[in-house]
Amino acid sequence: MTRLPALGPRGEGWVAIQGILLAAVAVGGLTGPAWSGPLRIVTSLLGVALVAGGGFLFFAAWIVRLLEENRRHAARVERTLDRVDRVLAAVATDAAAAAASPASMTNGVDAGSTTTTAGRQAPAGGRSE
Repeated sequence: MTRLPALGPRGEGWVAIQGILLAAVAVGGLTGPAWSGPLRIVTSLLGVALVAGGGFLFFAAWIVRLLEENRRHAARVERTLDRVDRVLAAVATDAAAAAASPASMTNGVDAGSTTTTAGRQAPAGGRSE
């Protein structure tokens, strides 16, 4: 098994198991036989090591959760930037097409025509009525 099973949505189960183990070690130390010095010191250090190990595992799980969230955010930003790139490419293509055809710049009206804005033909003298 390469990954520990999740006990709860945020791993609260592992924290509960560690708390139970800590309580068991504490109760065993208080109610157990009167151990001599070295054995009591070893078991106390074992309890402290268990608590420190649990804290390290909790911190590591928190860091992994932050990294996963950061990866999701980076993927979302990348998708958004890809959409922006596609839109900008489409706008640039449309602008290039508009610049290539002069008729599109005059809304389809030929600039060399003598048609007035009212749609009537201008007189031969060049003056409008």
